[in-house]
Amino acid sequence: MPKEIFRIKAWKENSETKIYLEENNFSRVGISLAFEAIATKLDEDFLNRDLPSKREGNLLMEAIFPDSEPWETVARVTAIGFSNKEISEVLKIANNHYYESFNSVENFSAIDELTDIDGNIYKTIQIGTQVWMTDNLRVTKYRNGETIPNITDSDWEVIKKGAYCHFENNKLNEKTQGCLYNWLAVIDSRKIAPKGWRVPTNDDWTLLINYLGGREQGSGRLKEVGSTHWQTPNEVLSNNSGFCALPNGIRFSSGEFSGGKTYGHWWSTSEGDVTLLPKHSINSAWVVKLFSANTVVYRMPMSINCGISVRCVKE
Repeated sequence: MPKEIFRIKAWKENSETKIYLEENNFSRVGISLAFEAIATKLDEDFLNRDLPSKREGNLLMEAIFPDSEPWETVARVTAIGFSNKEISEVLKIANNHYYESFNSVENFSAIDELTDIDGNIYKTIQIGTQVWMTDNLRVTKYRNGETIPNITDSDWEVIKKGAYCHFENNKLNEKTQGCLYNWLAVIDSRKIAPKGWRVPTNDDWTLLINYLGGREQGSGRLKEVGSTHWQTPNEVLSNNSGFCALPNGIRFSSGEFSGGKTYGHWWSTSEGDVTLLPKHSINSAWVVKLFSANTVVYRMPMSINCGISVRCVKE
């Protein structure tokens, strides 16, 4: 049986706001009623908003229900002026009206956007109690406007301050992979994360991975589906978390690049634990690593001189 999908769309017709409830093999009547309650609330709030004039309209929410239990659902709100807080309030109203059926849905998430100091725009998603960027960071300045050095030559091996580069020193890779930063840039007091955001700690990553089913399944719910970016086979359970992890490779402390489609690394701000891995933990920090070939999340200390991607979490 195909997945059950429920969408809410909105458009303007003769200056009147229209809400369109689109169902696909949708049998969960209680959830349907809950979404109608949401649509009513959205209808009230949309009276003064600019919307397309076609029935297809802007997608406001999308709930996807897999065949298996427990239901794992992602509701998305596109960048049309609704914040995570506003959507949470609407969902709470629906939950109060249709508690028995609606309470079974575990994960609703709203998408907002944020902008870094360079003007780059990132989408965000709520996963459990956390809000994460759905793109890798690609900023080239610290929060105070000072430039992060872009190191493309052998100086990468010896630099003793924050730096960044593009995978294989090709700026065209920035759009999908973001930038690769050494750890000194990650922990610099001038901060590389946009205001209100930060680079995650190792504990932040643990909270995310546990919410998505733990180490053995987490990668399968973090990675983008398909082979557009990941090498085949790309083992996924589904990208229902909305995190949309892409392979980004790495720049080793030697300056060499590796792994453009096979794996990805993401920094934490947490130093390597000498008591756990003494041989590898001197001048190292914890990272998360995902491979295309399996659904496991790997955690390990890497040299602080490596060039690794950054995802930010909301403070």
